Formats: sequence, structure tokens, C-alpha cells
Amino acid sequence: MIQAAILILSAVAMWLVSGRSRHARLGWALGLASQPFWLWETWQAGQWGMFLLAVFYSGAWARGLWNHGRPCPKTDWMRAYEKSLNERAKVEQELIDCANGKRPLQTDEQCREWARRLGVPAEWRK
Repeated sequence: MIQAAILILSAVAMWLVSGRSRHARLGWALGLASQPFWLWETWQAGQWGMFLLAVFYSGAWARGLWNHGRPCPKTDWMRAYEKSLNERAKVEQELIDCANGKRPLQTDEQCREWARRLGVPAEWRK
């Protein structure tokens, strides 16, 4: 039964942390959850090298859970950059809609407004 837990938890954990899915963080928790079973089995079998390796892996899984198991804090510059990218994407979509005939061509004033929203330098907006 313990070896089944080791197999399932460890295999699923490695599968999840090696992928790019939104469940990758869960892999770190499952890997850490598998470690008591590894520690118990290697202790009972007297495999001291494997036991020390399991202790090391416990620390590695805990470190991975700490580093990857919580959202990355956004700094002010990241928020500002994200906002500017979102604004540019909106303007680009409006331009694509004009090019595809989904909306009429804009006036000079609207084009200046788009330039401002895109971050075009003031001397080029005239």
C-alpha cells in the first residue's frame, strides 16, 4: 500500500511539475506529500543512502512549493507595463477592425488619440 502511494504521488507530481498546465503548482504539493512514504520505506528497509536522498528531496519539494506554489507578486512597473500592453491591444484591435471594414476610417483627431494611447512621442503626433 505504501509503495502504491509512492508510485502514484511521485509519478503524478513529476508529470505536473514538468508541464505548463495551470495544475503545475499542485505537483509540488503532491511531491512533498509523497516524501513521508519515501522516508518510511527507506527507514524500514535500512537503505540509509536512499533515506538521506529522501530527506534532500523533501527539502527540494518544499522549496519548490514555496517558490512556485504561490502567485508571483507584481511590482509597480509590471502593473504599468501590463496596463500599457492591454491599452495597445485595444488600439490594435480597433485598427484591425478599420482595415477589415468592420468600422469606418477615423478622423485625424481619432488617429491622434490612438497615437497617444499607443505611446507615440508627442512630436510625431502632429
